[in-house]
Amino acid sequence: MKHHRLLHIMMAVGACVPVALGRGVGDPAEELKVGQWIKGAPIVLKDAVGKKVVVVEFWATWCGPCRVGIPHLTEVAKQYKDRGVVLVSISNEEPDKVKAFVEEQGERMGYTVAADTKEGDATRGFMRAFYISTIPHAFIVDRKGVVAWHGNPMEPGFDRALEAIVSDKYDLEAFKKADAPRMTELETRDLFQRYFVELLEGGKSAKEVAPLAERLLTIGAANVDMLNALAWTILDEPRVTDRDLPLALRAIEKANEQTGGKRHEILDTLARALFENGKRKEAVEQQKKAIELCQDPQLKADFQRR
Repeated sequence: MKHHRLLHIMMAVGACVPVALGRGVGDPAEELKVGQWIKGAPIVLKDAVGKKVVVVEFWATWCGPCRVGIPHLTEVAKQYKDRGVVLVSISNEEPDKVKAFVEEQGERMGYTVAADTKEGDATRGFMRAFYISTIPHAFIVDRKGVVAWHGNPMEPGFDRALEAIVSDKYDLEAFKKADAPRMTELETRDLFQRYFVELLEGGKSAKEVAPLAERLLTIGAANVDMLNALAWTILDEPRVTDRDLPLALRAIEKANEQTGGKRHEILDTLARALFENGKRKEAVEQQKKAIELCQDPQLKADFQRR
């Protein structure tokens, strides 16, 4: 029987594109590296520092909501043109396709447009760095060159944030605080994926990916289910041949501490981790506790067999 606590291991071995970990609201914006400027003059973010507020939107010609938002973005570009705001929309489609669409739109699309590089550099520096997968999505880079806000440009929050940033009345710390839980959750998920992708597909040793594990234990310290899944996957997944047994024990000990030793599935993992680390007496003690707490007959039988 498969262990019921394993997070979907497909998460761990699926496609995992590297992103700029640690980049978030309040951090300097990644310089724009695009494949081709389709309309308007090229925008260099470092040159805009101290002078301009830059709105960087990601869109696609096939995206219905993106197309609906074009008139609004054009209006925003006109409204703030004399207040030091420039707007650029970036698509990850082929330049020729983007160019044809922009030419068809004419003045209706009254702002700078670019096509990303084949490698997706701009997308990686913004969308993936912030763990965003849906479009349209806009990032507002303030006059200090930092990402001050991000979200759907068709939502009221975009207009309010832009006006506040341009007027120097924006509460950056408040938005940063509001966005932190989302970033932490998604970075935790990304690190979990990365750790096992490197072990299972990247040919790396547990020692080589230890920095990922340390970061994961730091930012995911409060995510007991992730810690449990991390430990159990290290201990039980057949494809993991280089098992970091001390890491598995540290992870599940963190989870058990936070749950006060009251969750049977965590105690079961803890017992397994103790056993694999040569602490057999302690392992038996924790497994007995898991059996006592477990109310599921089938799971209790599994625990007893172990």
